[in-house]
Parts: sequence; structure tokens; C-alpha cells
Amino acid sequence: WRGLQMKALANSGVLGQAEVILKTRRRSGPGHQASGYLKYRFTAPDGKAHTNRIAVSEKIYSEYDEGEAIDIVYMPDRPGVNAARYMVNLSRTALKLPPL
Repeated sequence: WRGLQMKALANSGVLGQAEVILKTRRRSGPGHQASGYLKYRFTAPDGKAHTNRIAVSEKIYSEYDEGEAIDIVYMPDRPGVNAARYMVNLSRTALKLPPL
């Protein structure tokens, strides 16, 4: 299902900006490296607020602080379907489309 959403975002999503509202780390078990997560919030053109939590690499995790802006892509008719811009650009590369 998420693969279909990413393809839709890559083909028809619009750019937006969200605010990073939480950074967390979670360890999957003893001896495992902690995974980084960013939670962001944005307000869609219809005035409704949306949040999303994404797993990110250590590099991306270290690039953002709480309160900072992150570029996102969302579906104009379904803003609840959204992702970080860099993730959508990975899909666009696979689809041989230029980055947003």
C-alpha cells in the first residue's frame, strides 16, 4: 500500500512545508543500533492539520531539530497521504522522473 502511495506522490504530489515536532530514537533489541524517527506536522490548504512519523537515516536525523522546517510532498486531494520530499525524490529517481 505504501508503495502505491509513494508512486502517487512521485507522479502527482505537490510540495509543502512541515514543522518537525518530535525527534525520537528506538532500539529494536539489545545490541541493535537505534533507529531515528522524525514526526512532522503541516496544515493543508483546507485548514486541517496532518502529522506523520517517518524512519530516517542517521544523516537525515542529524540534519533536523525540533521546530525546524522539513520539505514534504502531499496529495492535493488527500493531504493525509504525504512524505518527506527526499523520500519522494527517491521514488521519482526510480521512475526516471526529475527531482522535485
